[in-house]
Amino acid sequence: MLFIKEWGLIIVLLALGFMTYALSTVKPEKVKHQISDKGIKSGSKLYPWEALGRFWFDKKWQYDLLYIENFMGFPPRIMMVIDSKDKAQIQKILSQILEFEKPEKTKMEKAGDWLVKKFPLETNNHSRVTPSSKNPQK
Repeated sequence: MLFIKEWGLIIVLLALGFMTYALSTVKPEKVKHQISDKGIKSGSKLYPWEALGRFWFDKKWQYDLLYIENFMGFPPRIMMVIDSKDKAQIQKILSQILEFEKPEKTKMEKAGDWLVKKFPLETNNHSRVTPSSKNPQK
């Protein structure tokens, strides 16, 4: 009986690993984002201002990202790829309505960051800075 349980755990871990790999290798598609007096429209979905919280910017690989907290529905954080030349204008507009603040990472995000450092799955290395490339050993 114990042997069967171990195989179940192995299958679950392999499935999670494959899902993480698949999600990390998919490039973001081009989506039109609009800011209006009603809220933020991303693609065909409108997120009303009443449902939105803090916003902040981040960078992953060569992409500039805008994150906005979403209190109603899914996803809990809206992530949009933006053009870096529009970043200042976006911040100016959103700061009039939402709070500009990057929240602390949750325990799950910290665990995910640790896992990515230990087992990097991405294949996009042309702009990636790793700890070994910062301090090359001689």
